[in-house]
Amino acid sequence: MRVYELAKEWNKTSQDLLQILEDLGYSVKGYLSQLTEEQVRAVTAILLKESPESAPPAPVYVSPKPVQSAPIIPEVVHPPKEPDKEAIKEEKVSKIEKQIEKPIEKKPDKIATKPYKKEPYRRQEPSKKAPPVAVKPKKPVPEEVEAPKGPQPYTLYRLSKMLQLSILETEIKLIKMGILTRSIKDVIPGFAIKKLIDLFGLKQDLTLDTALDNKVYTPRSPVITVMGHVDHGKTTLLDAIRKAHIADKELGGITQAIGAYSVEVQGRKIVFIDTPGHEAFTAMRAKGSEITDIVILVVAADEGVKEQTIEAINHAKAARVPIIVALNKIDRPGVNFDLVKSQLTEKGLAPEEWGGDTIYVPISAKNKTGIDELLEMVLLKADLMELITNQKTQFAATVIESNITKSFGAQATIVVQTGTLKVGDVISDGVTEFKVKALYDDALKPIKSQAALAPVHIQGLPAILKPGSLLKLRKDYELSRQNQLDADVPKTEVSQEEWEDTFFTEASKATNFNVIIKADGEGTLDAVAVALSKIAIPDISLKIIHKGVGIVTDNDILLAGVSHARVLGFNVTVAASARKEALVKDIYIKTYRIIFDLIDDVTRMMKGTLEPEQVEEVMGLAEVKAIFKVPKAGTIAGCIVRNGTVSRNGNVRIIRDRSIIFDTKIASLRRFKEDVKEVKEGFECGIGLENFNDIKVGDELEIYRLKEVK
Repeated sequence: MRVYELAKEWNKTSQDLLQILEDLGYSVKGYLSQLTEEQVRAVTAILLKESPESAPPAPVYVSPKPVQSAPIIPEVVHPPKEPDKEAIKEEKVSKIEKQIEKPIEKKPDKIATKPYKKEPYRRQEPSKKAPPVAVKPKKPVPEEVEAPKGPQPYTLYRLSKMLQLSILETEIKLIKMGILTRSIKDVIPGFAIKKLIDLFGLKQDLTLDTALDNKVYTPRSPVITVMGHVDHGKTTLLDAIRKAHIADKELGGITQAIGAYSVEVQGRKIVFIDTPGHEAFTAMRAKGSEITDIVILVVAADEGVKEQTIEAINHAKAARVPIIVALNKIDRPGVNFDLVKSQLTEKGLAPEEWGGDTIYVPISAKNKTGIDELLEMVLLKADLMELITNQKTQFAATVIESNITKSFGAQATIVVQTGTLKVGDVISDGVTEFKVKALYDDALKPIKSQAALAPVHIQGLPAILKPGSLLKLRKDYELSRQNQLDADVPKTEVSQEEWEDTFFTEASKATNFNVIIKADGEGTLDAVAVALSKIAIPDISLKIIHKGVGIVTDNDILLAGVSHARVLGFNVTVAASARKEALVKDIYIKTYRIIFDLIDDVTRMMKGTLEPEQVEEVMGLAEVKAIFKVPKAGTIAGCIVRNGTVSRNGNVRIIRDRSIIFDTKIASLRRFKEDVKEVKEGFECGIGLENFNDIKVGDELEIYRLKEVK
């Protein structure tokens, strides 16, 4: 019972009862406080003494706990008919006092009531209906699923590991087959995997569904690049093809050079890349582009195989692109077809009539003879390659060239490889994004859309695009951003596909150790190649990508970059620009003077046990301008530092007629009459060499130092 309830029964105020309780020694906080049975009896006794008339007729006291003791009900004594009021009053008081003196029975501990804690009074505000709260459905707990047994799907990531290529390189090869991927987990069709396995020569026993959906994939035009030695007729051949097949379609018959164009032969189109030369071909490969399907190698029938002819062959083979040989200048006297064919056979291009698989076509670009036969052979080769594309998928294209004109601003020539490009599409090369405002075909006629595969011209760009860049729709680039990195897959992705490691067989684990060899002569070059070919390491095959005579040039570094090759020089030096390019692209390059050192290094690298080695760091280059004979000091070379710095503690390599004739150390370094530690670029100095006095004016002194690289 609470204070206010008891006060209501006795017609008292709560403040009166609180005062009585305080006088009795009970600490009660407020009118809402709960009273014990003892407190109720004590207050009742006091109230009966003060005003017995106001006592309730039969008060019942209820314990607040569910387990209740028997309520104590005061006995009511009915007075006689003529009672004595004073006696009745005294009798009632005596009975109540006896009840108070009775001991209070304690309840068991198990049901003992806890002390009451007063709760702060809170004003009750009118209830407002709270808005319904949406209850989120509980996510079902996924059941544990066992790893699938049997063959797993071939994803982009898995295929790149099998081919030992980066994600971007694999993606570009798939685009040539009309397959545009957006994620490393995209499943690759079986026919594409089969083609790539055959292209890379992998020995795999795979169960693949190579069926081709003809409704999705359709035949496409081949893309051709022309290569060859200088003055063998590359540009003349391109002009002859262009004038013979498309010049009459152009405005005024004027040839418009836009970088790429298509010609129609027997109702079919052939796309030519108007950037002749292996340098442009490899430069595009270095930027990630592999758009070329067939290479036409132009060889002058009266001159045969030259240095750049060999380079062109090696560049095409490194890209795994088939070659058709065009024997040009057949109208000149002294032509020997068999001699040229034998030279090319030594380079791996055996003609079909000799049991090989290379097509040879005799032509005369100047007289325009044999051009149609050459184009027919191109179509035949394309049919054998079964070139296809997908015009129903998303857009993808490769930039051929880009420039700025006064009339149209930045513009570019591209080749649409998959899907369809439309005016109004927002496309990107991964760096620059823009909206296609105007499209022109290869004859510079305005069009609204262009389906694959065909060259197209875009004008009104915000900036110049880099040749070889891959173009996609902006939304596709956002989805496949992780595939554009020419690096390893992040660890999070690898961990999700760890099961793929069991896929690789021993055949796929075999790696190629690619090298490029440069030497000072043909005899030396052949000897080095033979020595390297005798190195036998299990599961690793050494492949010579290119070999040539002369110094290491920028083209060698360019080819090494796209072929993942090491550059090895023997008795030759490295061009300054090539050395800088090698540092930028992180390409291994080293020169040797002893054949056994070269063989030992290559053997250790192939085994993967190459210890921290001493790598040459070129510090400077000095040119000998005068010779001085000094008693007791020998011959002193008066030099001027052309570039870099000449250091007193450096090693020096004497170069004469582009060949290394001696390797030694600097014995003395002076400027005027003072010994100095170093001389910087543009200053003159006197250099004395250890154990070498045969210095001549015009010699070059290449100063370098050795540092250990782990």
